[in-house]
Amino acid sequence: MILFTTGIRITQNEHAALLHVEDDPETWLRQVIADKVLARTDALIQEWRPRLLADPNISSLPANRQALVALIMEQPSYTSRHQQELANPDSAINNKAYSRTVGFKDSGANPNIARFDARQTQTQQMVTLFPNGLDIQDNDCNCVHAYVDSFEDWIIGALLGQIHRGKKKMIRQYQQVLFDDPDVVTIPATEEGLIDMIVKRPDYETIPQQIK
Repeated sequence: MILFTTGIRITQNEHAALLHVEDDPETWLRQVIADKVLARTDALIQEWRPRLLADPNISSLPANRQALVALIMEQPSYTSRHQQELANPDSAINNKAYSRTVGFKDSGANPNIARFDARQTQTQQMVTLFPNGLDIQDNDCNCVHAYVDSFEDWIIGALLGQIHRGKKKMIRQYQQVLFDDPDVVTIPATEEGLIDMIVKRPDYETIPQQIK
C-alpha cells in the first residue's frame, strides 16, 4: 500500500528541526513505523490467541506470525478500529483517554492531519519527504488498523511530534549561544525567524554532528 502518494511536504525550518535530532528523517520515520507495526502485531496476537485456542472449530494455529494474523482477520468477529468507530460513532467522543491522546478538538477523524494542514506555510520554502510515496506492506497496515483508525493520521502525528522536539532542543541549546555572542544585537521574535538565524550560524551543529 502506498501512503502519501505525492509525498509529505514540510517547511524548510521543520526539516531543519528534524535534522537537528535525526541524521536521516526518512529513515527515522520508517523505523518509527516499523516499531508501531511490530507493537500492534504483538498486541493483536496477544488479544486473539486465547479466543482462537478456545474456538472448537480451530484445530491448529499457524506457526508463522503473518499467517496467524491473516487467520485472526478472517474471523467473523474481527473488526478493525475504523469498523468499530463506524459501528459506534460516539465512542471516541465519550472516551476521555482517546480525547487526551488526540489533543485536538473538533478536527474530525484525522486530528493530526487537520493540525498539519492548518499550519501557515504559504510564504516558506518547502521540502518533500517520500516524494514517491511511502510504501508499506498491506499486512503491516492491517495490523495497525486493528487499533488505529487512520494510519496516515498517526504517521503525521509522529512526524509533528518529532519536529516539535527538534525545535525545542535546537532553541534551548542555541538561545544561550545567541545571548553570549557580542555580535548579536537582536534576535527574531518568532520561532521561525529564530530557527532560521540559528541554522545559518557558522558554528551551528545538529545533535548527530555534535555526537560525532
